[in-house]
Amino acid sequence: MSLQMDSVAHACNTISRQVRDSHKRLFIRYIVHHDGQQSEAFKVAGQDMIQHPAASTLLALLSQAKKKHESGLIGAVIARQNLFLGLTSKHTVTALCSINLDQFTSLQEVRLNAYHHAWHAINLFEQHTDPENPSLLQTEIITQHHNAMELIASNLCADVFGCVISALQDEAGIIQTTGQQRANNVLTSTVFHYPEYYPFLIAMDSTSFALQRLANKAIPKKKFVEEALTVARHIGKIYDETSLKQWFTFAKHAQEMAWKGSNKEAILSSAINISKNTSIRSIGYLVSETADIKPDSILDIRNNFTPYASNDFNEKEHKKTVTQTFETLMFESLNSGHSRAFIKQANKQNLLLSEGHSAGWCAASLQAAAKAFDRSSKKGEEPHEVTRHAFENEQTKTNWDDLISLAQKIIIRRRKGQETTLSTIIALCGDDKSLTSVQNALKITMKDPDRGELPPIQAGHMKQNPTILSARRATS
Repeated sequence: MSLQMDSVAHACNTISRQVRDSHKRLFIRYIVHHDGQQSEAFKVAGQDMIQHPAASTLLALLSQAKKKHESGLIGAVIARQNLFLGLTSKHTVTALCSINLDQFTSLQEVRLNAYHHAWHAINLFEQHTDPENPSLLQTEIITQHHNAMELIASNLCADVFGCVISALQDEAGIIQTTGQQRANNVLTSTVFHYPEYYPFLIAMDSTSFALQRLANKAIPKKKFVEEALTVARHIGKIYDETSLKQWFTFAKHAQEMAWKGSNKEAILSSAINISKNTSIRSIGYLVSETADIKPDSILDIRNNFTPYASNDFNEKEHKKTVTQTFETLMFESLNSGHSRAFIKQANKQNLLLSEGHSAGWCAASLQAAAKAFDRSSKKGEEPHEVTRHAFENEQTKTNWDDLISLAQKIIIRRRKGQETTLSTIIALCGDDKSLTSVQNALKITMKDPDRGELPPIQAGHMKQNPTILSARRATS
């Protein structure tokens, strides 16, 4: 059953009032909308705030805001009121947050998300209302400016804040619920979502311990926000940059695998069994336990390409797969007397590249081998050595690191919901001479009317085994 706009808006307004009880000069305005309706919701919100002392500035903030599908803090506006003939002034801060209710399945999720953004709003408010902060006198619009590590640290604190204040209001099991959500998110491909920036799992035990200590205190409701802020900031100081980078690395690799079609069991097995980093393996076990997912056996994934392995290992496996691909197709072509097997596989590899699969890619070499095979056959010559030479010569033109870099760009586009057709990949290659061989191979596949298509993979619903090239090779 879908959430109702009125009930979501009411829950958010309750949180806004709760925050204002603690921070008298901060007002949080939650703008609730459905997928694809953010712009219209912003217009309505702007009309509602037309009487606000800083209405023009709020409208400017809304007009400048990037249109995002995810819920989040948009920014904040300072409204100044002169007092005593301008000798002093009073200011208030209005923070705007976007809530996409189609992202949630329960009001508990909505409230937790709203509290998460409330923490960011409070943090922004306190930074820019510090008397020692010169921006207080100069700025009308204030927005978050974080580098990657600062954003990860802020999101950790925001999740802790949301869990603590929810638990104080008798939201049973909120820490485990939040942990399970974050654990499943990091193993799932979802457009516009970046789980590597949400490291709450590493702070679950600390948050549970803090709540146990609070259980013995009689905390009045008006102090819930203040108490939750104190706990969040204390826990935030426990996890240094090294800890946050370890989470980021684990999650980035997990997302790469998820976007290439790996299932959750395979991702966890790769992290736990393949990674040489003990911290990454520990996080893998933590995610497995929290999400209640049993990793695949190492026997099931030992030949898979995985970002958890070293680049040297993956490059060796890449070259091994390339060699095996040629030998298999050469055998088939000699038996059939024609080169179509090389072309078919080249087309499939190019289509797989459009999903971000670079391991085992040798489409340009396969196309060169097909030409050499056909020329030799027409001349009545034995094609084996000539075909091999053409294949190996073309293979020297494409570097493994360049393929990896291109694949990462493709995954980035997919995560943003952007298309990754053969033509867009050609554009991604640009004027990079190291990718000329890739561009030419893609152009040949585009011109082939029999190239076929890969079955569509739906983001966020990937259940199949890892779709590495060696596993999806076809010899039909």
